[in-house]
Amino acid sequence: MDQQNVKLERDRFHLQEHARADRVALIPKELGPEDIESPAFWANVSNQCRPFERIEARAEDGTWIAELVILEASRTFLRVKRLQLYRLTTEDVAQTQIAQAVGYTVMYRGGHELWGVKRLSDEEIVHTKEPTRDAAEGWLREHLKAVAR
Repeated sequence: MDQQNVKLERDRFHLQEHARADRVALIPKELGPEDIESPAFWANVSNQCRPFERIEARAEDGTWIAELVILEASRTFLRVKRLQLYRLTTEDVAQTQIAQAVGYTVMYRGGHELWGVKRLSDEEIVHTKEPTRDAAEGWLREHLKAVAR
């Protein structure tokens, strides 16, 4: 075939959002990136997906983010391929050093729990569901005032 005359046909050229869905999965903090590569892991959602769609898998505790592409989708499993894996440090997930100095840490706990406060002495989550880091830090300041009285 003469390469100079080869052209992409118009019906093969689409906007990305018309050709595939991009999905987000919040992964429980007990699981790691290797756990989500099992086809059976996706069984409960596999019927919603198609090949070549993308999944952004986010660790609920903010320690990693993985980009996946779906290679095969059936009613009972998804076969995925990891494209990227980003491991995030404590500084990346914005735990505050001020809170740590007083025995607490402010951390993002995922899409359902939002921002929360953890007591470091016993690893107990003492507060959750603040919409922003600043709001969680504000709650902690008030809490420290209350327990100091």
